[in-house]
Amino acid sequence: MNDPLLEDFFENEKERDDQLASLLKMEGLVNDDPEVVSWMDSHLDELPQMIPVSLKKDGSFTKNSSVASSDQFEQLGYVVKHRVEMLAEGGCRETFR
Repeated sequence: MNDPLLEDFFENEKERDDQLASLLKMEGLVNDDPEVVSWMDSHLDELPQMIPVSLKKDGSFTKNSSVASSDQFEQLGYVVKHRVEMLAEGGCRETFR
């Protein structure tokens, strides 16, 4: 990332890029399909990563990776949709009191 305003704050380009990447790191869940993960961050073998996923040497996800299967995303979508419908109907008021 080339930004003349940031050049004075960092010793070198790598330090600047690492700091910016750590500030911009996303939170949340990532699909556990390796192809999807590679589309989202093609530099997972480097630190810091842009998504909340780390890989082991064998290519599997570390225990700290925030991943979910497609089925889990589908179930989560169902739960969220159901909760939004309940909120729209006023059926969740007791939950938020």
